[in-house]
Order: sequence, then C-alpha cells, then structure tokens
Amino acid sequence: MRLASFTSHLLLDGHGPTVHASPRRRDLHPYFGTAPYNVGDQFVALAIARVLEFEEFYSIDPEAPDEDFETINRECDVFLIRGSNFIYPGFFAQNLHMDLLRKIEIPIVYLGAGLQCDLDQRIELLEEDVESLKYIHASSASCSVRGYRSAELMHAAGIDNVRVTGCPSIFWTLQPTVKVRPPAWDHVGWTVTDMSWRPDLNRQQFALMDALRERAARLHVVVQGGEVVLQEYILCRDGLAVETRCDTQVSPALLKSRRERKSLDHLAAMVGYYYRDAPKGLLEPLLNRSFFSNSVFDYFRYLRGLTLVYGTRLHGNVMALCQGTPTFFVLHDSRLEDMAELMRVPCMRIDDPPDALEVDASAWLGFERVYPEIYRTFRDFLEENGLKHNLQGGAAA
Repeated sequence: MRLASFTSHLLLDGHGPTVHASPRRRDLHPYFGTAPYNVGDQFVALAIARVLEFEEFYSIDPEAPDEDFETINRECDVFLIRGSNFIYPGFFAQNLHMDLLRKIEIPIVYLGAGLQCDLDQRIELLEEDVESLKYIHASSASCSVRGYRSAELMHAAGIDNVRVTGCPSIFWTLQPTVKVRPPAWDHVGWTVTDMSWRPDLNRQQFALMDALRERAARLHVVVQGGEVVLQEYILCRDGLAVETRCDTQVSPALLKSRRERKSLDHLAAMVGYYYRDAPKGLLEPLLNRSFFSNSVFDYFRYLRGLTLVYGTRLHGNVMALCQGTPTFFVLHDSRLEDMAELMRVPCMRIDDPPDALEVDASAWLGFERVYPEIYRTFRDFLEENGLKHNLQGGAAA
C-alpha cells in the first residue's frame, strides 16, 4: 500500500520539512523546529505511522505543481490528513479549499479530527468549510472524528459517513484493552497548558495545580506545547542547551550566527516573572520538578513513572492514559470535553472547585469498559477505507 499526505502534517518521523529549513526560516529552534515546540503533534503523527501498515509514503507540498499531484494520483492508494483541532469556522476554507482538494483524485481520509472552541460555545461552519468536507467524505468510505460533538456538527452539515474514534494516539499500544493502575498521591503530574492569552483560565489552572501541590507528596509539571519560557529554562537546567544563537541573513546563501551564553539564574528569574500570577508555592515545582523533551518516547518513560496525572493538555494526558497511568482530564475547551466524554475518563471543568480533583481507584472503570468498543470502531473504520493496520484483535485489511 502507498499512502500520501501533505508535508505539514508530520507523519513518519514526527517532524515536518521546516525542521531542516533554517536558512529559510528565522523562527526555528536549532533542535525542535518552529516555536512553540508542540510535542503533541509529533505524538499523533507517530501514532498514526505506528498503527498503519504501508510500503511507501509520499509527502507533497500543497503548493506543488500539478504534475506532482498527478504522480500522487497515479502511484498512491489513499491520501491521509492527520486529524487535528481543525473543525472550526474557516479552517477548510483557508487550508483545505476546493482548488487544492480537486487536485487529489484518490480517496481522502482524515483521522481523528476534533473541535476547536470554548466550553459551551456553539459554532457553525462556513459554506466553504462544508463544501470541502463534503468533497472529502464523498471521496472515501468514511472519516473519523474525536467525539460525538464533532460528529453532531458533521451531521448538521449533511455529512453522515462519520466514525467517532477518538484520537489515533490513544491506540499507541496496538492492544484492544487498557488496564489503568490504581492511583497514588506519591508523584502527581500536571500536564500544563499555556493560557496566558486567557488570564482567567490561567488563574483557575494555577489554583487547581496549587491544590494538588498541597495534596500530593510531590507535584511534577509536564511541559509540552507553548510554554516557551519554561521550556528554555528546563533545557538549560538539564544541560540540554547551554547557549542560544542570534542569526543574521547576510545574503540568500550566507548566514551569520552569534553565540549567546545562557544564565540559569536569569532564566529562573524569567520563569518567576512569567508565572507571577501563580501561587508562590508553585514556583518550586516549576523550577525543580518540571519536564520537557523533544522526544515523544521520553514523555512515555516520564509519565509511566508518575502515580497519578492531572492536566489540561490533551495529548500529555493521552500519553499517560494509553499506558495505564491513571489520568484525570481538566476541561478548558470543547476538544478536551469531546474526548473525555467519549472515553469516560474522570474529568472536571477548569472552573469547578478544587475538591472535584479527588478520585479513587474506581474512577477509570468506565474508560476500561468503553475502550475496547472505541478500539473496534477505529479498526473497522480503517478496514472499510482499505487501510492496512497493525491493530491487534482483528485481521488487517
């Protein structure tokens, strides 16, 4: 089987082509690509590549010439689109418009698309979005979304061949069951989300983190996305980066870079200033028990060592949950709510009182019971689209 996708959708190695394009892009980190460095996107991409079985994979730039699209149509069986938070007004009109989609003549399948809106917000897709979605769905047997709210929006647009499968990342183990370990308060993690653009949500997140800090023997902060200030501090603290660079483009072919030494004390002061609205007791775990890496596998190892995980970050939570670490979802938008409802994991809204954080070992029974059903739905979805896979418990297509 030969598959294709857009280059920006990060399949196989978890990195897009811009990681190697520093002469053309001035906003690239020398190790992690474009800031903010979102490891969650890498996780989804690697999970899809792990689940699917294929011989060759083509990556194409949306601005590629027509002859390249003709090659895709001639050589490939399915065009994949990595599911993301792209079900919101205007995404398809801008990024997957009809002029682009009409160049693709083979079946187009997106995997695990999700809503992007605030809690309790109701959205309506643009006519251009619906047109693109109908074109995609007409080209294939079905596409998959992360939860029932996403599916309802598709149904309202007149699109019925939708499968509710969650995000492909939850099937990382390839096994049809997940057994969650009993929770303990020894080493509790919080998967943090940068919400500086919403100070009200940020304060609520900090309050819940502080309540956990008082309850847990040790609180660990798991950093994964847009927390650039904290990321830079962690890299310096752990000896992963001792300096930065300042680049000047001398000519199109000549780049001049200046080394700039990093000061751990200065970066610590920056962290303190950036999180100045957080309770003072949170500064200690932020500085001393925070974790960041550019490797998905480092997160797996770290999260497996925690005894209980809370947080607002979708894929940080999923990385823990899929390997049996008890994980509690704190909902601040509809994409988390959609997934939490589907998987029946323990959850609370970010504006709920801190006593809602309490859990016991029975809290994950609903997830353990529904997971095999979600797993079968995803396996059936792959097979009805002719996608070979490595999921256990059923024959590959």
